[in-house]
Amino acid sequence: MTARAVGVYGTVSVVVLIDEKGDVLEASANNGHPFLQSVSIKAALQSKFEPLTLNRNPVRVQGIIVYNFIPQNWNWLEIGYSLGYGSNYYSIKILLETLPFGYEEERQLLNQWFEANENQDGIVETVIALMRSKLSNNAKTYWLFEVGLALAKSKQEWNIGGHTLNENSQSFQNLKQLVQNPPSDAEKMLLERMKKFIVFVDEVKTLQAFLALQELEESFPYAGR
Repeated sequence: MTARAVGVYGTVSVVVLIDEKGDVLEASANNGHPFLQSVSIKAALQSKFEPLTLNRNPVRVQGIIVYNFIPQNWNWLEIGYSLGYGSNYYSIKILLETLPFGYEEERQLLNQWFEANENQDGIVETVIALMRSKLSNNAKTYWLFEVGLALAKSKQEWNIGGHTLNENSQSFQNLKQLVQNPPSDAEKMLLERMKKFIVFVDEVKTLQAFLALQELEESFPYAGR
């Protein structure tokens, strides 16, 4: 089974001990998904290197091999959802680990977020604007990104409000518009769960709405691509 098959991705750093012949004697990893660690260690142990010499004598050496596992399709629903939380340490950290290649400007801005003492919200809004511009030529990815943003912002307003979600909030209204105008290839199951969540909010059925939102979040890994 491959990393792509189980839906995990990310970077794994493997510390290796290389002997005098260039063979890997030991390999260990301390970051990344457990499945990716196992795959990376196996690959490292099968690696072969040019022997390193000191004063023309072969020596053992320790080094690091970095393996980068890339998903087949980026999950724009999850990316939008993380950005929708705005100035939140955990969500920004997840974003830095999941941003696709080609989004280096956004990555640099998010790294600056950790060092900024003020205007962190402004940095996030700039990243959102940049990504909207890049995604505008693909209806499905743009829609998924906007759904993630709207859901996260709606949930934040719910938490701040204390008990019920304000059905008149801009974020919730955006979500209703997105449900009414999905791309032709939108995941049907995702649409059905979004509609159920919206109905419960409109009917002020707080517990049912909360459970429907949890159900929505559980569908992200396979509905956000």
